[in-house]
Amino acid sequence: MDGSVQSNHDVKGYVAKCLLINPDNRILLLKIGEHTKYPYLSHTSDLPGGIVKENETPDEGAQRETREETGIDIPLSELREVYRARTVVAGVGTVVEKRLYLAQVTTSEVNLSYEHQSYRWITLDELLHKKFVGFYFDDFIEEALRRLVDERLIETI
Repeated sequence: MDGSVQSNHDVKGYVAKCLLINPDNRILLLKIGEHTKYPYLSHTSDLPGGIVKENETPDEGAQRETREETGIDIPLSELREVYRARTVVAGVGTVVEKRLYLAQVTTSEVNLSYEHQSYRWITLDELLHKKFVGFYFDDFIEEALRRLVDERLIETI
């Protein structure tokens, strides 16, 4: 986290993603479809979630984005925040807080939105070796996953 970020008042936005774990202890991995606004994101790996709207909490944003992108509705009480970090958007100077949530789901059925072209349920080992592209994942996902493993929050996967 950047040392100049002192308080929540510095944060101008939130991005929230979810690690969804199915009954077979596999994690949902999405694949982005054709991305017209940011073509470099086309056909890359993704996790459910996205930008949190101004009128919602990060938890609510994670819940809404996951429902919109996968059709899976997770009760807020079952979303567990497992990691957060702040970053300064290059060239803009805006502080954004990135959050990662963990949730057990009772289904493996996914109804993809227009944003994603496919999905797979993968093992933790596969996830640890996956390369992610994009703002959310820069300087975040590798550290978050390492901590989850170190703290044994996802050791059974």
